[in-house]
Amino acid sequence: MISYKIDELARKIKRDEEIKRKMGIFLRELGLFEKVDKMDIGNLKIGGEDSGVVRRSTHIKDIIFLRAIATIFIYQDSKLRDAIYFPSKSPEIKIESAPENLNEFEFSIFWGLKRVFAELEVSINAIRKYSPDYFLMDGSLCIHPMERPKKESELYKYFEEVSEKFKELFELCREKGCTLIGVIEDSRSNNYCNWIIGNLLNKVEKEKAKEVINVLSKSRDTNLLYYALKVGEKTNSLNLLKEINYFYIKVVSFDRPLRIEYLNWEDEKKIASLIYTLSSKNRRYGMPNVLIECDLKAKISQNFADAYLKEISMKTGLRDLLFLRRENRPFG
Repeated sequence: MISYKIDELARKIKRDEEIKRKMGIFLRELGLFEKVDKMDIGNLKIGGEDSGVVRRSTHIKDIIFLRAIATIFIYQDSKLRDAIYFPSKSPEIKIESAPENLNEFEFSIFWGLKRVFAELEVSINAIRKYSPDYFLMDGSLCIHPMERPKKESELYKYFEEVSEKFKELFELCREKGCTLIGVIEDSRSNNYCNWIIGNLLNKVEKEKAKEVINVLSKSRDTNLLYYALKVGEKTNSLNLLKEINYFYIKVVSFDRPLRIEYLNWEDEKKIASLIYTLSSKNRRYGMPNVLIECDLKAKISQNFADAYLKEISMKTGLRDLLFLRRENRPFG
């Protein structure tokens, strides 16, 4: 029975992906995509940031373990000559507990906002100290709508703090002449598909348009564009917010396109060339090298969090109250 369900689902996925592949070929005929050339890195300073987070829910406290790090790659004659880590190569892990009255969804918002705030803070301080030519953030240049609490929520103050930090970062980059770039590795957005539906289907005959709408309305951008874009191609840029634009770029053969966000006064072609140059080393994983380095340094071991909670339970003598019931089961 289970085998039958697996076979059935596998056939459906394969069928759906074949439809998207054909749709990708069709989209190429609309002339949406442009070729990107690699650039000469020269003597640039390229920074990036990432954070590691582990979260633990207990009956008494919800706790997050968090650290953020920035890395500055220094190039000479297009070769990487040095790497600087800020605030250090292995930053201290910060431990914070959430307000006690949060439900599971609110806790998710809390740790998400705390993570973004930490990333913004380390980015601002690194840019201020080292003045890189480009700085890459691992993630969006704006707060995700799902992380915007209601005004009456006690979480709203954290949202306002993050909003102010984004403004501070944008102003600093403008002042320093630093090009800020948001790199979204696993975008689940369908904004680009919706844009095609709303703006380009007048070029398509009526019956074909229905088929196109049916596919696009059920597709995520990166899934569809995996088939539509060739390596070294990008989409046209679209506006996300007042001062933020975005595009998708395919940097390697066997990985989905990256979503790239940038401030709309910057040169999108230079940004696309930089991302393509930094991200095309592995055919199956396309991410800028400076962000890969940040990710490796920011990771937090699950064992660290487990050991911390174990020590808390020993010092308080509250193991039965602290840990969730499923973690105290006497059986496997």
